Amino acid sequence: MATHPGSSDAGRRQTPGWRGAGPVGLLLFGALLLLRSWGRWCDPLVDTGRELYAPWRLVEGDVLYRDVAWFNGPLSAYFHALAFRLFGVGLQTLVVANVAVMAGTAALLHDLVRRLADRLTAAVGVALFLACFALGQAFPPSDFTWAFPYSHELTHGVALAVAALWALERAARTRRRCWLACHGVLLGLVFLTKPEVFLAAALASAAGLFFYRTGVASLSPIVVGAAAPPLVAFVMLATAMPPAEACRGVLGGWTGAFLPELRTNHFYRYTRGTLDIEHSLAMAALWSGAEIALFGALALLARAWGKARDGSLVARVVAFAVPAAVLYAVPDIAWHHATRALPFLLPVVLVVWVWRCWRVPGDLTAAGRATLAVLGLTMLAKVMWSARIAHYGFALVLPGTLALVVALLADAPAALERRGGAPQVFRSAVVGVLVAMVAHFVGVSGKYFASHTTPVAEGGDAFLADARGRLVETALEILRDAGADGRTLLVLPEGVTINYLGRMRTPTSFINFLPPELIIFGEDRILQSLRAQPPDFLVLLPRSMREYGEEHWGDRYGASLARWAAEPRRFELLKEVRTPAGRLLMQVLRRR
Repeated sequence: MATHPGSSDAGRRQTPGWRGAGPVGLLLFGALLLLRSWGRWCDPLVDTGRELYAPWRLVEGDVLYRDVAWFNGPLSAYFHALAFRLFGVGLQTLVVANVAVMAGTAALLHDLVRRLADRLTAAVGVALFLACFALGQAFPPSDFTWAFPYSHELTHGVALAVAALWALERAARTRRRCWLACHGVLLGLVFLTKPEVFLAAALASAAGLFFYRTGVASLSPIVVGAAAPPLVAFVMLATAMPPAEACRGVLGGWTGAFLPELRTNHFYRYTRGTLDIEHSLAMAALWSGAEIALFGALALLARAWGKARDGSLVARVVAFAVPAAVLYAVPDIAWHHATRALPFLLPVVLVVWVWRCWRVPGDLTAAGRATLAVLGLTMLAKVMWSARIAHYGFALVLPGTLALVVALLADAPAALERRGGAPQVFRSAVVGVLVAMVAHFVGVSGKYFASHTTPVAEGGDAFLADARGRLVETALEILRDAGADGRTLLVLPEGVTINYLGRMRTPTSFINFLPPELIIFGEDRILQSLRAQPPDFLVLLPRSMREYGEEHWGDRYGASLARWAAEPRRFELLKEVRTPAGRLLMQVLRRR
C-alpha cells in the first residue's frame, strides 16, 4: 500500500510489539465504565418509553407507521422487535443489544484508525469514544449514551456509517468488489435510520470513491447493494399497508426533514447553534484559538527539544504527565465544549489531506483520512455551531473528533519529524491532554450516574432513575389500583414509559405529543383520532416547553389537546400528585 512519506511511519515504527495490550486494556476500560453506570442510562419520562413501546407493540402484531406513528426509518424498531421476539420483551434485552452495537463500533473504529494511523492513535480514539461519547453523561436528560440512546436510529446510523467507511477502506486496499457491495448494503441500511446520518455517509462515500480513485466501475456494486435494504423494507411493509404508505415508511424521517416549521423551531435552532449565532461563533473561535495555542506550544517545545533526544523515556513521561496533571487539576474547563472548534479546524485538516491525495496518487492512508474528515464534517450539519460532546453530539460529533485526533497524533508528529523535532515527545504530550479530557468525563459522569438512585420497575425492565422515577411508579400504582390492566392509556404530553411498563397500549397510533410530533403528524389529525378512539385512562404530566420556545405545553403547542383533555364531561379525576409546595406534578384521570 502506498503511503505518503512520514505520514504515519514514525508512529508505526515506535509502537510497542505487544499488540494485544491496547485492545485488552480498552475492553477492561469499557467494562468498568459499563459496570459503574449499569442501569442508570434511561430517562423515566423522556424518549426511553418510545424506544421500548414501539418494538413491544410490533411483537404484539402491530405494524410500524400503520399502528405506531413513527418519524424515523424502520430499521431500529424492527431490529429491536426481533430482539424482543428472540430473547424476551424487556429493557435489558435492548441494553444488551446496545452494548453489542457499542462494542462492534469500538472494534471497527480501532481497526479503521489503526490502518489510517497507528495503534496508539487507535487506542486513544477508542478510549475517547468510550468515556466521552458512548458512556459519558454530564447533565440530563439521561438518554444520550450508546448504552440506551434517546433514538436508536442515531447510534445505529453512526455505527453503520463507520462500518461503511471501514468496508470502503478495505475495498480500496484489497481491490475486491465484494467489499464495495458490502459498503453499498451498509449505506442502504443507514438510509433506514435518520436522514442526517445517511446524508453524511453518502457524501463521505462519494468523496471516498474520488479520493481512493476507484473508478466508475465501482459504482455498480455499491448502487445495487445500497438499493437492497430499502427495497426489502418496502416489500415487508407493503404486505401490511398500501404501497404509498409503505413508501412513506421507507422514507422515514425524510418526510418531515424539510418542514419549515420544524427547521425554524426554537429547539432545532438552539441545537444547530443558530439561535444565538454570535455567541456560538464566539465559542467556536475561542475553543479553536485555545486549542491552536495549546497544541502549537507543545509542538514548539517538541521542536526545541530536538529529534536526537526524542528517544528519552524520561522526556516522554514528563511530556505526558505534565499536561495531563495540569489540565485535569484545572476545575473550570468545560471539556464537553472542546469539540466546538471542529467547524474551524476540521476543514483545515481536510484540505491538507485532500492536497496530499492530489499530490501523491495512490496514497491510501491520506485518502482514508480525508474520507473520515468528510464524514466528520458533514455529520456536524445538525449541530454545526453547537458541536458539543453532549445532546446530539454524543453521536454526531464522534467522527470529526476522531479525524482531529488522527491529525494530532499522526500528521503533526510526522511534520515535526521532518523538521528535526521530537515527534514522540509531542505525541506523549497530546496523549496527556486527551487523557485529562477522558479523566474529566469519567469523573463527571460518575457523579451524574451516582445521583440515579430511584428504582423503577422490576425484572428485565428494571432501571435506576432520578427523582422523577417515583412519579412513574406512583402512576403505575394508581392505575393498577383502578383496574387499568389491559385497558388503553394516554399520557400527555409525553411519558409512554408508563404505557410500556404497565403493558397498556395507547388508544391510537400516536405515542408522543411534543412539538416535533405535532408538527410532523399534525395536531388536528391527532385530536381527530383521539376523539374517535378516546383512552380509558389519561395521565397528565405538566411539562415546561422552554427548549421549544414556550413556557408550558398547551400554551401554543398542544393547545387543542389540552382543551380536549380538560373537558369535565370526558374524564373524571382519580388522583393528583403535588409537591409539598403545592406545584402540580401529575393527574391521573379515567374516562367517564
